[in-house]
Amino acid sequence: MAHLHRFYHPHTLPDSGDITLSRDESHHAMRVVRARQGDDVALFDGRGTVAQGTISALNRNEVVVAVTAAHSVERPAPALTLAQAWLHRDKIVDEIVRQGTVLGVAEFLFFRGAHSEKKPRLADKWERIAIEACKQCGRSWLPRFTVLESLSEVVAQAEGQCLVVARMEGPHVPLAQTATGSPVTYVVGPEGDFSEGELVALEGAGALPVSLGDCTYRAEMAAQVGVTLIQHHLGFVGPK
Repeated sequence: MAHLHRFYHPHTLPDSGDITLSRDESHHAMRVVRARQGDDVALFDGRGTVAQGTISALNRNEVVVAVTAAHSVERPAPALTLAQAWLHRDKIVDEIVRQGTVLGVAEFLFFRGAHSEKKPRLADKWERIAIEACKQCGRSWLPRFTVLESLSEVVAQAEGQCLVVARMEGPHVPLAQTATGSPVTYVVGPEGDFSEGELVALEGAGALPVSLGDCTYRAEMAAQVGVTLIQHHLGFVGPK
């Protein structure tokens, strides 16, 4: 069976009718994946609607898709939020967005940690990275992005959720305790780790201290490993 290429269309997807892809998506269809007239494709709007159709026309700078059906995909629940302290390299943040989107992170909170060095700017490229990740992996919901000034804002936003923090030092609780049915916020520190004050604040907020194993991970790897393990316990990664 041929691979079904997916393209992003940010507007309402109908059950039938013609959709003209954006210039960027048209370029991707024609120049990157070499789509041809008559090819079956899928469209998604990033808000849970997915449409099936066929490429009906390829013009110089645009691709037209004849939609034949559409359906809605529920957002996975419980939702997982990744709260990542500001990091000093933009490329690392970009990679966290890419891998987190593939793994099903519903929202990214980038917060100022006590040891953070550089504030990330809320960037359009994060959405572009997330779109490309969704196109590749088949997810139908785009994540949300927020930049916060402090860990306390993360804690406030996570009120009523299962708050999780990875720590080298014990005691730890089993990761299975994250599967409570409530939304989960997973907090990862910056390159210099959390300050003692931040650890006290997280403990006071009832954050579950979990272990990622015996290895010491860089921040971006701690994010990816923790998200993968939590999604496994929530039932979104691994065998069905």
